[in-house]
Amino acid sequence: MRLSRFFIDRPIFAWVIALIIMLMGSLAITGLPISRYPNIAPPSVSITASYPGASAKTVEDSVTQIIEQNMTEIDGLIYMASTSDNTGNVSVTLTFTSGTNPDTAQVQVQNKLQQATPLLPQIVQLQGISVSKASSSFLMVLAFVSRDGRLSAGDIGDYLASHVLDPVNRVQGVGSVQVFDSKYAMRIWLNADKLKAYGLTPALCATLLRPVKKGEHQSERGVFPWFNRMVDGGKRRYQGGVVHILARPGRYLLIYLGLASLMALLFFRLPTAFLPDEDQGSLITMVQTPVGATLGRTVKVLDQVKDYFLDKEKAAVASIFTVAGWSFSGSAQNSGIGFVLLRDWEERKAARLGVDAIQERANAALATIKDATGFVFAPPPVIGLGNSAGFDLYLKDNNGQGHEALTAALNQFSMSSCRPTRLFEWYPKTSNAGMYAMPRGTWYRSHPSPTRTGTMARPASNVTTAQRQYRSTARRHPV
Repeated sequence: MRLSRFFIDRPIFAWVIALIIMLMGSLAITGLPISRYPNIAPPSVSITASYPGASAKTVEDSVTQIIEQNMTEIDGLIYMASTSDNTGNVSVTLTFTSGTNPDTAQVQVQNKLQQATPLLPQIVQLQGISVSKASSSFLMVLAFVSRDGRLSAGDIGDYLASHVLDPVNRVQGVGSVQVFDSKYAMRIWLNADKLKAYGLTPALCATLLRPVKKGEHQSERGVFPWFNRMVDGGKRRYQGGVVHILARPGRYLLIYLGLASLMALLFFRLPTAFLPDEDQGSLITMVQTPVGATLGRTVKVLDQVKDYFLDKEKAAVASIFTVAGWSFSGSAQNSGIGFVLLRDWEERKAARLGVDAIQERANAALATIKDATGFVFAPPPVIGLGNSAGFDLYLKDNNGQGHEALTAALNQFSMSSCRPTRLFEWYPKTSNAGMYAMPRGTWYRSHPSPTRTGTMARPASNVTTAQRQYRSTARRHPV
């Protein structure tokens, strides 16, 4: 006996099963993830560590490379990318194939990290090394401000770290939270769940569409007779249309060829991207001042960016806030980032108020700033696929020629990206190319004298602590 015949012969039992499935589906709706697209981004696991007082080169040699060398023989690992900055922070992101269980990937990464931990500097081990599974791009940016001005940036940052960070981290689905040490922003990544599915049974259709037995009178009222009348009417109209077309073959053949030609034209003109870029109601801007610039100098450039959006683009921009000392390039006093919130789409129906037009004008305006370089870009269409729309390219120093040679190659590529090279002939709609790179700055090495600090009744550990506190304060607070 076929399974479908079993349910058709037992309609009451089939109805009970169908109702249970519908009830379970209704209850599952509340637990479905809220997202524009399914979770198609490959899962990733991030390792973060800190080496206070170390330069980027020192962090790379003594921390980053050791961690990378131990990340071998991990199931489903595609590639890994790492960053080391001059604030002593290191981040290693491991990306896995789609479908990999993120929990299993995190456990494997933690096991490999345990092998590398004894080889790391003692101060790095004391600072702690964290492993988290999270998307590479942020889901939400929140701004906390003191409307009456009673709280400073440090007060708000302390409040966030004490009362907001841990509760948000404990929310189900949150993968990672980053708090900027000021009143500017908070970043939240989403750890999306899998979607659920619904099902119907053949018995349900058999019950609804079963024929009327001989001798029984079929009611002319209700849903089923109305459904039958609609089906019969549609069938008659379809048959009449077919007869009409067969009587005039030449005319409808020309119409068919015209529709086929239009389809071919639209096929070649449709965007070839994986997902089309959409107006998501926000933009991101990055700025970078010259190497060695102070945080205050970066703040002044960010103020120029804010003035432009709030003055020149006030018809489309609702608000903007900026962060000095951090960007997608890393942490440094000469880097900054801004988050632009656009007005509602109902207020931006004109083409000049669309996200593409705003982005084009903003990039032209930022190019006139003499004290820094900056560019504007839209967020990625899918969370987890990079930090911006478009595509990412990485330059790798395979021959070990050093930082200067890599920087020169990066500058050469950046200049050529503005011209119709072969790469951009493949992507003719590329509007701009931004560099996520942090130039090497000037560093001063200090050697405290144990003899002099001893005669001043100050232990050498106090000097080291003061240096770390100064570096941390200069990095967090505008001047």
